[in-house]
Amino acid sequence: MEKEAGGAGVLLPGVPGVLAARVCVVDGGVTGGAAARIAMGFEAKVTVVDQSLSRLDWRYGAQLSKA
Repeated sequence: MEKEAGGAGVLLPGVPGVLAARVCVVDGGVTGGAAARIAMGFEAKVTVVDQSLSRLDWRYGAQLSKA
């Protein structure tokens, strides 16, 4: 995510006056779920791409976007 490493240079943690980062997590399993929870903790706008949307609904509710 850093510009020096070829990323967009997006600041993940919420800072007053700065737009929230957008994070896309592929697969809402154990590892993807942990990544989504961490990103939500940083107040990022999180989208999870997974085959089982019902699993994501009971786990996260309306806190994240599903694709």
